[in-house]
Formats: sequence, structure tokens, C-alpha cells
Amino acid sequence: MNHRQAETELSVAKDANNIETTLKAFWDKVRAASELIDRLRKEKQSMGERLSGMGQEILSLQNELQEKDQELKRLKSQLASSSGSDFFTEEEKEGLKIKIRYLMAKINSHL
Repeated sequence: MNHRQAETELSVAKDANNIETTLKAFWDKVRAASELIDRLRKEKQSMGERLSGMGQEILSLQNELQEKDQELKRLKSQLASSSGSDFFTEEEKEGLKIKIRYLMAKINSHL
């Protein structure tokens, strides 16, 4: 009977070691998953902040575009109302064209 009792105790000890090893592996995986979730949450928050900033920048650029568009319409109407007289010199016209192209390129690059 002593032999069986020793075998039983040895079997119980092995099972306890297996359970302990399994639990340790499980908790290691839980810890790793928790760290990954935490990292992903921080990354999501960071991306949300960047997205919000970009949204504000887009709104600002759209407002700037509307202002420049209104200025362009105003200048066109002034030019049309000058009824053929030269409101701007050729150099001023070219300067305005260059500025308008630059602003449109800048706005397009941000969109």
C-alpha cells in the first residue's frame, strides 16, 4: 500500500506542477494581451487627436479658399465694370494670376 500511496502523491505533485505551469502560461498571455490592448488604445487616441487636428486644418483651408474665391469674384467684377479701361497693368494682372495659382496649389496640396 505504501508504494501506491507514494505513486499517488507523486502523481498529485506532477498534476499540481502541470496546473501551475498552465496557469503561469495563461497569465503571461493575459498580461501580454492587456499590454497590447493598452498600446492600441493609446495609439487610437493619438490617431484621433491627429485626425481632429487635420480636420481643423481642412476647415481653416476651406475658409481661406472661400475668402480668396470671394476676393477673386470681387476683382473680376471690378475688372468687368471698368468697361475696357485698364484697371490693372499687365504686370499686376500677371502678379494676381501667380498669387491665385499659388494659393490654389497650396490648398489642393492640403486637401
